[in-house]
Amino acid sequence: MRWVLIGLAVVGVAAVGVVAYTEVTMASVETPDYEVVERDGDFEVRQYPAMILASVTVDSTGADARGQGFRVLADFIFGNNRPAEKVAMTAPVVQEDGAKITMTAPVEEVNSDIAMTAPVEASGSTISFIMPAEFTMDTLPAPNNPDVTIEERPGERIAAVRFSGVASEEDMAQKELALREWMAGQGLRAAGPPRYARYDPPWRVPFRRRNEVLIPVQ
Repeated sequence: MRWVLIGLAVVGVAAVGVVAYTEVTMASVETPDYEVVERDGDFEVRQYPAMILASVTVDSTGADARGQGFRVLADFIFGNNRPAEKVAMTAPVVQEDGAKITMTAPVEEVNSDIAMTAPVEASGSTISFIMPAEFTMDTLPAPNNPDVTIEERPGERIAAVRFSGVASEEDMAQKELALREWMAGQGLRAAGPPRYARYDPPWRVPFRRRNEVLIPVQ
C-alpha cells in the first residue's frame, strides 16, 4: 500500500507539472489581434486585420485532416523552408472543410488495352497556421514543400462563438448551428464557409481549452 500511495503521489505531481508547464507555454503563444464590434454572451462579431496564413489542403476531413495538415505545416515552421529558419508557433490552428481536390482515376477504354486517367474531385480540408505578426510577405521564409501555400488574407469581419472542451466534430457542428441561428437573429449574412479554430494542444485539460467556430460576414 505504501508503494501504491507513493506511486500515486508521483503521478499526481507529474500531472500538476504538465498542467503548469502547458499553462505557462500557452500564455506565451501569439494569437491574432482583433476588435470586438459586438458581444452577446458567447457570440461575438469581430473585425480582424490583414494576416498571413500558411496553409495545406489534404484529401481528408475531421481529425485525420488536422493530423496530416499539422505535420506538414509544423515541418515548414520548424525549418523546412528557405533560409532554414524557425518560425514561432501561433494559435489557433484553423480548419476549413469542403476543399475541392483534383485527383486522377483510371478509366478503362472499351475493347482496348490502353489505360487512361480522368480528373475527379474529392472533398478535403484546408489546414492553416497564422504567421506571426512580425513577418510580411517579403520577410516570411519560403516553404520548400510545394504543398504549403502562403497567402495574405485581407482584413475581414467575422462572427464567432467561443467554447471550451475537447471540440469533437459533433461539438463543432452544434456550435456552428447555434452561431448561424444567432447570426440570422442579428440579420448577419455569411460571406464564406465556416472555419474551425482550436487554440490548444490535446494534452491541455479540456476545461482550459479554447475553441471557436468562425464565419465571415458581409
